[in-house]
Amino acid sequence: MARRDGLLALAALALSGCTERLDSAKGEAQIRGFFERKGLVVENVDCPRKVELAPGASFVCTIRFAGSPPIEVAVTQLDERGNARFRLTGPVVITSEVTPKIEAWIQELAGVDADVDCGAGVQPVPAGGYRCRATLPDGGAKTILVRVDDAGAATWSVGD
Repeated sequence: MARRDGLLALAALALSGCTERLDSAKGEAQIRGFFERKGLVVENVDCPRKVELAPGASFVCTIRFAGSPPIEVAVTQLDERGNARFRLTGPVVITSEVTPKIEAWIQELAGVDADVDCGAGVQPVPAGGYRCRATLPDGGAKTILVRVDDAGAATWSVGD
């Protein structure tokens, strides 16, 4: 399954002491917890330190899922209590979800069992699509191009 800007969450990024700043460590823990509850392995979340409390203001954190490059998470402060909304800044594909679906698609389409390799973890989907490799039983290989539509759903086709 793909995730687009649609992975949103609300969190209370608790205030830090008496200073009007957000507690970055608590915010990182809440972002980590949100994705881990979805069954994803999070290696690291890194948010800027000394983020001033300012409803409507935004900042960017970085999250790294196991086997994945860093992915940006946009955080927008909602109110003066530290409540915030966060979302991935671009479309991603969760490889453990999309790989078996592509294998089933090839089986249905061509009647063969292909071995599909989409890499590991959560991968960003560039504008041109994310490339997986399908190895066919006869030893041939095809590129499968994965895209994410506006609704956040993954679609794929045989690529170049």
